[in-house]
Amino acid sequence: MTRGQQATPRSRLLLVGGWSAIVEKALRCADEVVLFHGTPEEIEPVLRTTCRAVETVDTRNENACVSRARTLHQTLPFTAVAAVRDVDCLAAAGIRDALGIAGNSRTAVDLTRNKIAMRQTLAGGPLDTVAWAPAHDRATARLAIDVLSAASGQPVIVKPATGRGSLDVRLVSRETAEEVLASYPETTVAGGLIVERFVDGAEYSVETVSLNGHHHLLGVTEKLNPPRPPYFVEEGHLFPKRLPDLMLTRIRERIFLLLEILGIEHGLCHTEIKIDGEQVHLIETHARPAGDRIWRLMELALGIDPIEISFTALVGRTAALPDEVPAARFAAIGYVSGDGGPVPAIPLADAIREIPGLTESRQLYPAGTIAPPTRDSYSRHAFVILADPCETALRDNLETALSRARVACACSERPVVAEGVGR
Repeated sequence: MTRGQQATPRSRLLLVGGWSAIVEKALRCADEVVLFHGTPEEIEPVLRTTCRAVETVDTRNENACVSRARTLHQTLPFTAVAAVRDVDCLAAAGIRDALGIAGNSRTAVDLTRNKIAMRQTLAGGPLDTVAWAPAHDRATARLAIDVLSAASGQPVIVKPATGRGSLDVRLVSRETAEEVLASYPETTVAGGLIVERFVDGAEYSVETVSLNGHHHLLGVTEKLNPPRPPYFVEEGHLFPKRLPDLMLTRIRERIFLLLEILGIEHGLCHTEIKIDGEQVHLIETHARPAGDRIWRLMELALGIDPIEISFTALVGRTAALPDEVPAARFAAIGYVSGDGGPVPAIPLADAIREIPGLTESRQLYPAGTIAPPTRDSYSRHAFVILADPCETALRDNLETALSRARVACACSERPVVAEGVGR
């Protein structure tokens, strides 16, 4: 039977944004995949043969995506819609609402994308543990900084309400408020700033997957070298973080309550938390797989593919997970960050090839180019991924790999130190 003669597919998934690895996962779950992609020059040739259709449409333009999806839906009816990046989630949710197909609602996704809206939704409830204030102009933001700083005796966090990738996240004191607020573009301020009390304690992220409204805790990710001021760029992650059973229970209860309040029913969510003593503070959440390739760490550690499982359930096929998903090993990613400069002509692969447990590595700026100073998640210089059944060995090997990677890539402000077990 030729492609043109094939029977009507039982399931067709519309993927808003993505790349070949994500499309491959989707094709193992749905009979057909249609891809919306906003950057024609980045569309890998293989996608035009594996996808039922590849449509060039600005995935950050929700109205354009909804309009194109409506038209295609008449001849290529979709079963479900999904997105795996922050910038694509609102368009996918808008399509879900417009077509009445499976996916997370526009209301639910908007609450995860807008930090002010989420805080307002949680206000007065058991998850409202962090003092905060919204601001849509510099004067209001300055007042909020003064009030929250005076109440805590500490600087506060200021960040855009719809920000991502550590962009424009700042630790601000009353003394530095004018300078920091002046650095934000007018459009960013008008779009909303959120001013929050700086929360002490260890920072983690919680990885969950929701299958038709039933939530599963996949594990907790440790941040290696907690993000530092002034830019709060994440430098590494280890999955899973071993925590006491009582704390894991507390985390599960709070995150599942959050997902219920927000109305999340499908797919992976990535929630940032801080643990201060016995208190679990919610920082923010995202209705998509964790960035920084944490989704890959979960695959390596758990021996399952959470993204594929979520796509399977989304298109209406049987997908089940136990309430507890035990890890068979540990996995970690470490990033090289720094002040920037000329990248030495030392191949990263050659520098680290003998590191035990090495799974993947990438030099993000080629030899001979000028690496920029690291100011956000998009200006880091390289990464390495390792896996090992022994957590102590993994941490040691990661530290060795990163010390060599720093030499091969660019000068670094500080290497990621894989801190001792139990931290």
